[in-house]
Amino acid sequence: MRSALDWLLYSQALTGTGGFAAAYSLKDGWLPPYPETTGYIIPTLFDGYAALGDARLRESAVEAASWEFDIQLPSGAIQAGYWGTDPQRFWNEEQIPAAFNTGQVVLGWNRAFQETGDRRYLEASVRACRFLVDCVDEAGIFRRGLSPGPTNPTRAYYTRVAYAMAWTGRLSGEAMFETVARRHLDWVLRQLQPDGWILHAGFDDDDRPMTHTMAYTAEGLLYAGEVLGDDRYIDASRRHSVAAAHACERRRFFLAANAQFATLWLRHGRREGDLALINTGLKMVEWLKQRQALDNVEAGIRGGLPGAWPIDGGYSVFCYVNWAAKYFADALLEARMARQGLADAR
Repeated sequence: MRSALDWLLYSQALTGTGGFAAAYSLKDGWLPPYPETTGYIIPTLFDGYAALGDARLRESAVEAASWEFDIQLPSGAIQAGYWGTDPQRFWNEEQIPAAFNTGQVVLGWNRAFQETGDRRYLEASVRACRFLVDCVDEAGIFRRGLSPGPTNPTRAYYTRVAYAMAWTGRLSGEAMFETVARRHLDWVLRQLQPDGWILHAGFDDDDRPMTHTMAYTAEGLLYAGEVLGDDRYIDASRRHSVAAAHACERRRFFLAANAQFATLWLRHGRREGDLALINTGLKMVEWLKQRQALDNVEAGIRGGLPGAWPIDGGYSVFCYVNWAAKYFADALLEARMARQGLADAR
């Protein structure tokens, strides 16, 4: 865990901005800072600080939240893509307002507000959520502010945006944010199939969604359900997480997604006292540990995780991505709590 968090700290320090470098590429070196993932790394750093007492983690989280505040667009949105020139030319340099990216940064601001009491962060979240409200149609589907790149016009994985809106509504008292969040979450519930699959949960192909976006969908449902006290969303998250277990255990290709689902299995397992689900999560965490290079002399590799396994797989080829390190740290923190719970129950 310390090594994964150290990798994140290093990836922030070298950008000189407060944002976290998107990845370390074996071909292009360190990539520019990524506003979206910087946003959702912030809660992980605060959790790491609570677990380890390392003041650097808290300082890093506050620095990142302040950087996001500085780059918020006049509309309240956060831009798609990287902050700066992408040497791999996946993203262009145009500042396109993106609902998903905005939601992930709101999660960071909300946590920074809770941890510091600085109302600037909550005010930034409120501005962002006013932008997000206008992105959702009457059916509950995000129609505006769609990130370029994915081609799916209807995106169930925006549950993570709805979670951000619901949380901001609770913190700010702005009832409209919760209303619109529920509208989207209820639409996603209508996409839930009897086998636990959720339609429209992929970037592109509904028949073969990436496990990464499937996990996003389950995360948003779970965490929104916890914020709103609505067991319907939590149950849908559990069903979707269990449905994905076979695919993750069998293929083990997408490391960030495997870490995401490990966290979900552990969290649902702890909620319900489901030892089989806890064991599934713990086994995945142990498998992920074997993919982490702890002694590599290269700082871009040491402590991080590649986007895919093997590293020349079909996602973020030859890159160690910051979201894999983030989700791996989350899974390790959740595994620590699960093991402590099992020990206490003896």
